[in-house]
Amino acid sequence: MSETTILRTEQLKKSYEKGKYILNNFTFSIQKGEVVVIVGPSGCGKSTFLRCLNLLEPIDSGSIYLEEQLISAKDKNASKIREKIGMVFQSYDLFPHKTILDNLLLAPVKVQKRNKKEVEQEAEELNKKKIELDLEFRKEEFLSKTTIWWPETKGCNR
Repeated sequence: MSETTILRTEQLKKSYEKGKYILNNFTFSIQKGEVVVIVGPSGCGKSTFLRCLNLLEPIDSGSIYLEEQLISAKDKNASKIREKIGMVFQSYDLFPHKTILDNLLLAPVKVQKRNKKEVEQEAEELNKKKIELDLEFRKEEFLSKTTIWWPETKGCNR
């Protein structure tokens, strides 16, 4: 994996009410080729963070860098920056008559004018990484349930 930072934040702050921060001095970075999963309970700021990264939500303070270029400055062209950052919403804002793959390909092919086959190949590679992560998660989940279940059934014949 390359050590090239493609996306980072420094001391990101975001609040909806004065003094009640959703993001408070949040510093984060993603290296090229790295797959990152953001998890947490409902209301902890996951979606707010993603909207801030894509400049859909203004930040109170801090900095956002894409490929070492400051993108959070107020004079930046948000539409141009969004061409470089993809975002898929949880369930809404997807076209219901299209497959998941078609929804994912739409922006790179239509907006960025990229080759559809090339983008499909990238999507397939990401899907393989997702499957590997999912299998690893399921393995850990299975092992943890087995560990919890085993003592109760030890010595039982079934």
